[in-house]
Amino acid sequence: MPSESFPSALNRLRRLSGMTQARLARAANLSEAAVSRYARGVSTPDISYVQRLDDAVGADGELVAAWRQQTSRDALPVFMRSVSRLEEEAVAIDALSPLILPGYVQHPDYARHVISDGQPLLEAQEITRWVEARCARFDDLTGHHHLGSMTVLFPVAALDCVPEDVAARQVEHLRSLSGVAVHVLPPGRYLPGLTSPTQLYRLRDSTAVAVTEHLAGNVILGADDIPRLEALYRRALAASLPQPESFELLERYRQ
Repeated sequence: MPSESFPSALNRLRRLSGMTQARLARAANLSEAAVSRYARGVSTPDISYVQRLDDAVGADGELVAAWRQQTSRDALPVFMRSVSRLEEEAVAIDALSPLILPGYVQHPDYARHVISDGQPLLEAQEITRWVEARCARFDDLTGHHHLGSMTVLFPVAALDCVPEDVAARQVEHLRSLSGVAVHVLPPGRYLPGLTSPTQLYRLRDSTAVAVTEHLAGNVILGADDIPRLEALYRRALAASLPQPESFELLERYRQ
């Protein structure tokens, strides 16, 4: 069955609470006209207003969930249905990778190795172009004023797939990145719930959008996938080492 729309959920929960639109508007400290627009689907409120409405009707997060469902994936405006635009609008990015380092933080030499291995039919000139494009993404992101934080999480085994000198340069590169929280899964720990690199983009309106990387390109996942991915992220973060201990473990690759 299709998910309930935000206006439908708002109207249903308001009626269940026994409130009129006018009373709900007062309880949520919003104008009655605004509540009417939200209830008719004429406009969609910001997450802060949704939280007020949710609290006012005692929905215990149900109204917020309906809003997130509507404002994710298919509800994304066309201009937002690309990774580059999501990057521009993100205030935080959580990047998880089950086998290799997330592309945002790859050193050029590391990127060259993994791209060459993954794309054996590419010519050397094309590989160079891919490497340059991948490694430029971090500078583009950090140069954009909206991005407030980035967290990357990967298994330490991600450094075992490249030569030792490349691994050493990659560790040095990670240390040089400002504003990036690095969390490493120690030996024997992996991300079984993920089959490909995944990014969670936290947008300015508090919407979360997930993207996975595949050989055929990037896939923007649906809102139904967000709770599962956020749970996987929390579990992976709990299983990983804090940043100081992560770098202590990574230091062995520089020796």
